[in-house]
Amino acid sequence: MQAYYYTPNDCDLDELPDGAFRLDDSRIAETADPKQADLFVCPVMIHHMGQMTGYGTNNLAKLKRLPYLDKHPGRHVFFNCGDTFRTALPPESLAFRCDATKQLLAVNPNTVPIAWPTKDCRIDSGGRAFEWGERRFDVSFIGWERLALCTKALDSCERSGLVCLVCDFERKDTFYGHHEKQDIANGAPERTRYLESINRSRFSLCPTSIEDGVIRYRVYEALSAGTIPVIIGDGSALPMSELIDWDRCALIIPEADVDNTDGYIREAIDCNWFGQAERQYAIDVWNNLLTSDNWFNYCTEKAIEWVKKEWAK
Repeated sequence: MQAYYYTPNDCDLDELPDGAFRLDDSRIAETADPKQADLFVCPVMIHHMGQMTGYGTNNLAKLKRLPYLDKHPGRHVFFNCGDTFRTALPPESLAFRCDATKQLLAVNPNTVPIAWPTKDCRIDSGGRAFEWGERRFDVSFIGWERLALCTKALDSCERSGLVCLVCDFERKDTFYGHHEKQDIANGAPERTRYLESINRSRFSLCPTSIEDGVIRYRVYEALSAGTIPVIIGDGSALPMSELIDWDRCALIIPEADVDNTDGYIREAIDCNWFGQAERQYAIDVWNNLLTSDNWFNYCTEKAIEWVKKEWAK
């Protein structure tokens, strides 16, 4: 099995941007001859292959000019790690996407959801791993309160019933990840504050911040810390669902029940649904499947399966 990787010239770019996508050369050899290729890999994230035309949309002008796309749409592999969650690709093509949603999967059935790249959050500012007994809060949320869905979930937890939840919340009006990168002096202590909160909480509130249901980075950060993410977003496409028992490592709440978020969390605590074994499972899932290092093998396996199906047609 051989793959042709589009060159910067093919992609109408001066050079490949950072984060070029590749498959395992030992299983899918690279060929410089397109005539010998079983599949064509675009190593450039698709948000670099066009121009943003609206929130989550991209016209993909450069992608549409790829020289072998018209003749072989069903043998192309694409990748995206950016906010173009309303941008569809040729439906015959295979696509690995961090921004996948259920709506996008309905349009592009060959889309494979993968996790956003996130850092290991199971440490404090001094590099020390937190202990299980240091969980002082029931639920944590430090981040952008963008949607009404998020506000309702936060309000529900803060006005919880007779047995109140112990919350560590800090509502922000911007995506603090941008602030962290742009203002290092102020961003560093904010990051420390976030790490300490997520590590000292049993649950991390993770309502989608995008109407379409794109999963927050926070889901994967929580898993790395052994904290159970509370996922609220009916349109969310959970990655690797054939390998991961998401009901074991995440509390998933329908959007219609968002006003009862506190009830779901209190019931989970009362019934001890997510004990130390489940928290360790969350860490193992992140370490063994969801880190960007694991994309390499997973995407290669999926590409091999896909090519074999194409051969069988």
